[in-house]
Order: sequence, then structure tokens, then C-alpha cells
Amino acid sequence: MAEYYFEELNVQSLRDSVILLDIDGTLVPDNAVLVTLPALKKLEELKEHNTVYLCTNSRNRPRCKEIERITKTSIINPDCKKPSRRVLQCLPTEFSQQPVTVIGDKFLTDALFAKRIGAQFIRVKRKHGKDRPIIKIINAVDDVMFRLFNHYL
Repeated sequence: MAEYYFEELNVQSLRDSVILLDIDGTLVPDNAVLVTLPALKKLEELKEHNTVYLCTNSRNRPRCKEIERITKTSIINPDCKKPSRRVLQCLPTEFSQQPVTVIGDKFLTDALFAKRIGAQFIRVKRKHGKDRPIIKIINAVDDVMFRLFNHYL
């Protein structure tokens, strides 16, 4: 398990990068819309010296639009899902030469996505809300996979 939440992330070493920030479990709990003030402040701090995009595998487009509006941060095309490399094709070409960092809570989507695209991965502590049973199972499997295979990152 990661040691800190997104709001506690030290962003001093992240400069002049493209940041792909996961939404579910990282910015907000799964299926939540409310972004806390500390999370918004950390996001603004990240945006001071980086180009930040939000990423999600959620199919709930109205929710995604609301998070995009609240954070004033673009979400990468929701048809491009992690860990597919196609996500990079959704970025504007002017950012293609910048280093990329993926910030997320899940090994099976966020960490593997970062590995596939040659990006740095920063794992943060997962936020929980009213998780459905299937989400609890997915998170448990993800945590086991991280413990077994994180040395490949």
C-alpha cells in the first residue's frame, strides 16, 4: 500500500512534465464527484509547473464532465482506457517530447499503463468511499498483484 494520499504528494520534483492523474481512487473515491479542497489545491500546485490531464476508465460521462468542470482540468478522451497506449495518442502533439508521469492508486491499470508508455509511476494511497462489493474485490486483487509484481516496475 502506498504511504500517502494524493493531497500529501510532494510535487517539488515534478516540473515540466505531462502528468496523467487518475480520478477514481486517486483524486476522489470510486464513483464520487466531490473533489475536496485539499485535492483541488494539490492539483493547482501540480499545474503550476506541469501540464496535467485527468484519466479515468469510468464510463459515466456526466460524472466525468462534472469532475472536469470542478477541477478545470481536461480529461483525456474517455474512449481511451488505461492501460492502453492509445491514451498517449489523445494528447496534443506539442507534449510528445516531455517526460510523462502517471499518478494513480491501482497497479493493474495505472502502474502497468505507466510501464507500457515508459512513464514514471507514482502510487498514492487509495481513497475509499461507499465502495460496491465488486470494487472491494477489484481493489483486493489489485493490492495482491502489486505485492507480487511491483518489482517489475
